[in-house]
Amino acid sequence: MSPLTRARTVAQYNEIARRMYGKNAAEFLALYPVSSDSEVVATAHRAAEDAGMQGAARHCAQLQSGYDKSPAYIDLFTLKNPYIPGVRIADQDTATIGAYHVADLAYWFGTLDAYNMMRRTRDWRPWDRELSQDMVDALIAFAKTGSPATTAVKWPAWSASDERRVVFGDRIRVESLDTKGMDWLAAHPAARIPLPPTPRAKPYY
Repeated sequence: MSPLTRARTVAQYNEIARRMYGKNAAEFLALYPVSSDSEVVATAHRAAEDAGMQGAARHCAQLQSGYDKSPAYIDLFTLKNPYIPGVRIADQDTATIGAYHVADLAYWFGTLDAYNMMRRTRDWRPWDRELSQDMVDALIAFAKTGSPATTAVKWPAWSASDERRVVFGDRIRVESLDTKGMDWLAAHPAARIPLPPTPRAKPYY
């Protein structure tokens, strides 16, 4: 997790950026600026995504393009699980958690109800089930044809001249990658800085 995602104010965000990027912090802040506290969380997560898994996905696509003939496809999952209000989960703070790592797997495989088999923790909405079906269909299409594009998911192949991804969230959309930010972050690895441990959520039992 990027230290930037701990920031909640402009001052905290700027200070963490300064510690991570040192003399290059001004360049980082020009690429990922915040002008108010309300912008901090979204911008910090966007920078963390571009430096982390989305940057890595783009790098994989670049390697695929350079060494293989088959196309590459990039996606981002942003939908938060619809937790039952007040539910407790040992390793999650359900009040503040977003679309955590591997939260998309149940959507890809159509196994949403597995979360409620032993104890009801999610209140799945019609959109969750519709999105899951669209993602399952895209996965099947990819296995059958080599392309995940379907009627519901207009998923373009990545190319160096057309760097786009599909975003699965409160709707399905196609958007361009922030290649300028990704290129800068790849060329300026962040320094490791010590942070206090993240408070653990209280167990439900």
